[in-house]
Amino acid sequence: MKMCESCGENPATIMLTQVEGRDTHSRHICTECAEKMGINVPDPLREELDSFEEYEEFDEEQEEFSSVDEQEVDEFVPPEKRCYRCGKKESAFQKDLQAGCRSCYDTFDGVVREKLRANRRSRYYHGKPYHYAKTKGFHSEIEYLRYELDRAVKKQKYELAAVLRDKIHRMETGL
Repeated sequence: MKMCESCGENPATIMLTQVEGRDTHSRHICTECAEKMGINVPDPLREELDSFEEYEEFDEEQEEFSSVDEQEVDEFVPPEKRCYRCGKKESAFQKDLQAGCRSCYDTFDGVVREKLRANRRSRYYHGKPYHYAKTKGFHSEIEYLRYELDRAVKKQKYELAAVLRDKIHRMETGL
């Protein structure tokens, strides 16, 4: 992570871009230096609190929660999971399978794994499917697997090579 170009002590979280004619100048600064320069730095927590229409309603809701009995607590549904970086909801991610940022993949890892399992795909790329081998003149699956084994060894993908070797052995022994 880049350090602040102004103080050099804190990580830079803001990028300022100044345009003068055809020239552009960029500076990376921390939030403290930005506030010293008079730049309004939004506080996500403050924005969330400001979204409430009135703080009094919030106090009333808080009083309601303090009087909740144990049976209602058991029926409590936790809030929907959100990406900590972009704020995308889990339901939206499940619906369109489009991440809002790179952190969505870590936040919704369970959803990603579930979708891959449902599609019977691995998390890793293993090359072209077997049906492409038929166009290259392979007559048997074992011959194709030997070809792929040779390619894996040449590319130094030894884990894949071991899997292919074991698969060939199982096919030859009839297991």
